[in-house]
Amino acid sequence: TNPGGSSCEDCPPGKYSNDPQDSQCQVCSLGWYAEKSASTTCKPCESPRSTTSRGSTQCDACDYGYYLSSTQTGNFDTEYVTCWEQSMSNVSNPLGACCACPKGAQCNEGSGIRTIQINKGWYRHSRLSPQVLKCDPTSACP
Repeated sequence: TNPGGSSCEDCPPGKYSNDPQDSQCQVCSLGWYAEKSASTTCKPCESPRSTTSRGSTQCDACDYGYYLSSTQTGNFDTEYVTCWEQSMSNVSNPLGACCACPKGAQCNEGSGIRTIQINKGWYRHSRLSPQVLKCDPTSACP
């Protein structure tokens, strides 16, 4: 019970309180998450994992320089880039693997396979392909 006499409520997932006497819940920072209600701390995402926003309940994004694969293992991407699978321990909603941004492209934090930005002088056949190719000659690409 808090000093005002009303009963305390557990913090919802994505928030925490490390003081049982404090009824104020704090939001987990970017790159941190609280999967369950009544959390006393937020857990850090393991690099190259991150979160899409503050108050996350899972590590649902990838850091700058990586993109979120459309598969859990990145098995379609590994022919062209290196991928890191999400640790499957205590994961209730498995997501795609984080894959290194291909040469000739830029991957901002939170990028997915569809949002990889291709550099000038490079191209890819599809927004779903991790394969990025150099234009030859350079004038062949817009």
